[in-house]
Amino acid sequence: MIRFLALLPFAACLIGGCATKEEIDPGATAETILLTESLRIGDDAAMDTVYFDNIDDVEVDAQGNILVSDNAYPGFRIFSPDGALTHEIGSEGEAPGEFQYHPLLTVGAKDSVFAFDGDNGRLTVYSPGDYRLTRMVNLATHVPDHVSAYDVLAVLPEGLFVEFDYYTDEVTPDENDWPVEIKFLNHSGGVLRDSIVLIPSYQLTLISGRTVHPRLWGRESFIISSSDGLVHAGWNETIQVRTASLNGIVGEFVIPHSPIPLTLDEINERISRYPTEWQVQFRADMPDTKPAFNAMVLDDEDRLWMQLSWPADSIKTDWLVIEPSTGDVVAKTSLPVTAKIMKIRQGKAYGVVDDGQDVVTVWEINSSPSRGG
Repeated sequence: MIRFLALLPFAACLIGGCATKEEIDPGATAETILLTESLRIGDDAAMDTVYFDNIDDVEVDAQGNILVSDNAYPGFRIFSPDGALTHEIGSEGEAPGEFQYHPLLTVGAKDSVFAFDGDNGRLTVYSPGDYRLTRMVNLATHVPDHVSAYDVLAVLPEGLFVEFDYYTDEVTPDENDWPVEIKFLNHSGGVLRDSIVLIPSYQLTLISGRTVHPRLWGRESFIISSSDGLVHAGWNETIQVRTASLNGIVGEFVIPHSPIPLTLDEINERISRYPTEWQVQFRADMPDTKPAFNAMVLDDEDRLWMQLSWPADSIKTDWLVIEPSTGDVVAKTSLPVTAKIMKIRQGKAYGVVDDGQDVVTVWEINSSPSRGG
């Protein structure tokens, strides 16, 4: 089991970010790969009639069809590889095939679609191709109070890796009171293995003793599961990731980096969006540096892609491509800071660009290193 509660057992230098006087570039010796934009969906500037609002999830099946879940549609929408809208699945409600909250999506090995509604804990499974509803499973049945299923990370023949969030009746900013736990469930929702990963969810700020809010530039956890039954988990104070299987921890890597300092202009601009009462507490909790990374994605070669934080006024930021079994940075690339990769499959990266509106974007990966360098 991976345990990060109380942020232990990190070494002291890792907790502090291992800051040094000398700048560290973790991808300095890695091969540079180029991402070339090949498709945009939902772009007003191109007179696209599709509209997205706060995209939560982008998935891709083996045929290259793109599945999108966002606030603008109660279920999810499916687009062909060239961006044409082909299916709209689900509606708002509680009946079979309906969702109380727009679902998070997982595509299985044979292109079955698993759509999870976190509002009611229900997992709905659709057949590949025709997207016919085949079954539903309630993932909230076998868990105690103060625990709720949040996302299905991966679907294996033997079961499901599922993220569960803990919550408390007490108003507390302690991140250890709000942990995330990864459990392994059978396909009927029964728990086969508890606590494969146990890690704080994210840092919080307590407002006037009665409200908690995610801390500005606070640290948070990132968890992702591979199709071969491995779970990778990191807390973004540092670039440190641990890997677990159903039988325990199987690996860990640490990549040195130079923390990115926060500037006063950045802080002032960000907190100006909130009421004055909130601003005081946000300033009191403000870290000196930004998180080490802001996104973690697994490609279909089981390599981790991590988006690094960027200095103030930067228009692009680096993504590292890491072999998790060794911790080697095998490649790096860069994208605009407004772009976030959410899925990598068959030589393409899929994600979102937010330039005032969310646009689903596809990039061709024009060159790629062999595994291990």
